[in-house]
Amino acid sequence: MMFAGLESMIARSTATGWWLCGIGMAGLFGMWRIYVMLRPKMEELKQKAEAAERDDKNNDINRLEARIIALESKVDQAETKADQAEAKVHAVEMKQVSTLAAFRLVASELQRHDPDNPVLRQAMDLIGLAATDDFGLGAGLGKLAQLPASRGKP
Repeated sequence: MMFAGLESMIARSTATGWWLCGIGMAGLFGMWRIYVMLRPKMEELKQKAEAAERDDKNNDINRLEARIIALESKVDQAETKADQAEAKVHAVEMKQVSTLAAFRLVASELQRHDPDNPVLRQAMDLIGLAATDDFGLGAGLGKLAQLPASRGKP
């Protein structure tokens, strides 16, 4: 009889163990049911998050593409304006060349009639300077502006 208390204690602890094991299994089963029930929702939320991320990336890409198109348009406009400016500069250069040629013709004709005229000689020198100088017609005209006014009068 000495073990009677021990046997009842073991029986009680075994019953308690089985009881706790049953509660644990029920808890696991309940958690599994909750997991199975929530898994489609989790997948749906995951898909929504991926779709939102894809949409954000697409929006960013679309925004960047629109920005690139706008910048390309600005570059095209700038190139067009540069081409127009270059055409205007070329037209001005052609006018300068034509004017220089006309001055050279007039001065050579006048110098043929009066070869000793110092003003015509200086004008021919300035025309030659304008034709060969790196600065073009402007440098020659600048030198012409430095001449005294009395030398140009007969």
